[in-house]
Amino acid sequence: MKRIKNLVSVIGCPRSGTSILYMFLSNSEKLWSLYAETPFWPVISPESEVLTAGDATYSGVEQIVKAFCDRAHNYEGNEDEKEIRIVEKQPKTCLAVDYINRAFPGAYFVYITRDGRNVIHSLMDAWHKNPMIGWEPAEIRLELIDGSYAPTWWGPRPPGWQNYTRGRLVDACAMMWVNLVGAASSGLAELYPRQTGGRMCHDVGRVKPICPEKFE
Repeated sequence: MKRIKNLVSVIGCPRSGTSILYMFLSNSEKLWSLYAETPFWPVISPESEVLTAGDATYSGVEQIVKAFCDRAHNYEGNEDEKEIRIVEKQPKTCLAVDYINRAFPGAYFVYITRDGRNVIHSLMDAWHKNPMIGWEPAEIRLELIDGSYAPTWWGPRPPGWQNYTRGRLVDACAMMWVNLVGAASSGLAELYPRQTGGRMCHDVGRVKPICPEKFE
């Protein structure tokens, strides 16, 4: 039976470079990975995807730990190890720093940011290319770049997202960036008040060249 020694969580707003960083870390000989975004963080409320320390129940965390241990693999094929360090990535965990810290004491956070103007432009581009991919609550009608409309919500749902489901796409993207960066920054600042950008992750070991097929 494997146990998780440490969790390394890559956090950041979508389109900030989290995927390439996650791919890089997943190739470390000392880290285990799902080679995909973590699919099993809980959704407590349809109002938003915020997770607090109080949401980290024993039974819920136990299920997440089991899911990680069952699905994670090591790039070097070290399947016999009993204590593993897992790297995970899911943009909505910007809204769950306290939850992850409670569920996985001693977790490391690798926080990546990018100029907000570039992120918003990239978010709009992604939304435009994938207008039918996303969450589908009622009353979504976002105006895309070409004048058409998206009927789904793409990406994390921070508090207040419902106020941006009808209107300009640029406003929804700006709201997403502001809220996710703000939540991640404030959450890390509370955990590590004497450090800038949170706790650093050191010594990930030898890293091989990135192999994108691992993530397909």
